[in-house]
Amino acid sequence: MSELGLVSFFSLIQEDNDVVGSRAHKAVIRKAGDLTTDEKFCLGDLLQEYGCMPGNAPDLCKSELYKSFFDEVFKFWTSAHAVSQGPVLPPRDPSQSCIEIDDSWAEMTLSDQVPGMHVSLTMEFDREKETFAWIWRGHIEEPLTLEDLKYHLPDGVTMNEAIVAAIGHYDDIERERVTSHNRRKIINMARRRIRNFALAVTSDNIEHLSYDRIQEGEILPLILARDVYLKNTRFANEIVAAIERDLDMTPI
Repeated sequence: MSELGLVSFFSLIQEDNDVVGSRAHKAVIRKAGDLTTDEKFCLGDLLQEYGCMPGNAPDLCKSELYKSFFDEVFKFWTSAHAVSQGPVLPPRDPSQSCIEIDDSWAEMTLSDQVPGMHVSLTMEFDREKETFAWIWRGHIEEPLTLEDLKYHLPDGVTMNEAIVAAIGHYDDIERERVTSHNRRKIINMARRRIRNFALAVTSDNIEHLSYDRIQEGEILPLILARDVYLKNTRFANEIVAAIERDLDMTPI
């Protein structure tokens, strides 16, 4: 997020009247309104990370993100509770890269279908090399050639529609996997700071209680198959256009 974005969050903190002037030593912090203005300012860098987190809905405004941040922090939690160091990013499940194309996709009625016919599509997506491979299998799990595929796809379903669905299926799961991990990391760090605020003997110089910071690379990037596929397709289209220009200039 830009410096302007950070200033926007600081402006929201300045305008936030849901604060306390002071708090008794070791008093439990149960909600955002139990924090002082200075303590909320000390959470500003985490607000910034939360606001620019990959996978956020593009139409969320700063005030919505601000509210969402504190709602997440105090969701089933108070400063009396311990905070885990995690989280651990869950591995990708093989089902993330595979979809089933069955009778429910077809335009015809189920009574017109051949019983048991279906196709599975596995998308082999290499995020580092930015490459794709598509493996089609029939109901007996044997790989299908593109020539055979047209006899196995449900009526009215195209190969391109299945590929689009596979990309969307992968991306939906990946977005949730990465975004949940990043969100939990930021929220856990905010909770650890708030525990320190609650246990502090004095509210003077609370900045030193914010030493626990997000390090570079800790917020994971969100690499969507959709974005890589579009990039590759645009590049391929440029090559096609260049080849066609050469053909136009080649004497017959």
